[in-house]
Amino acid sequence: MSSKIIGEIAVPNPKTMMMYRRMLKAMMRAFKGDYEMFHMSRIEFRKNILEYKDIQTKKELNKVLFGFEEGRRMLLKNIMQGDLQNDGSYRWNVRREHAMGTSVKEWNDDPDKILEELKKIKDAPEPGKDKDIV
Repeated sequence: MSSKIIGEIAVPNPKTMMMYRRMLKAMMRAFKGDYEMFHMSRIEFRKNILEYKDIQTKKELNKVLFGFEEGRRMLLKNIMQGDLQNDGSYRWNVRREHAMGTSVKEWNDDPDKILEELKKIKDAPEPGKDKDIV
């Protein structure tokens, strides 16, 4: 992405560097504890950036950076990792971002509060159907 040449060293566009750092932070959060996945995604993202190294106009640069930002948001909201348990099942590492727009309440691991909230959800009328309408 458009860069300045100082001596023999090409200096990347500051916006590109900022996006790269933002993406690295998102990858660290999404792939916490999974170094191999983090490392491979970092390499692939760097390859993607290098594909656009010859962009000259600000409009093209902003369009590409916007696409990278959408990818970063998707990584944070849609990628969920899990750990394989001894019984063969997985324990998913769920973060607040996975709620996708819904309210996530803090339950402090209190089973009574969890059951109470689940009962409220179960007893709620289906969308578009009111109990009072005959």
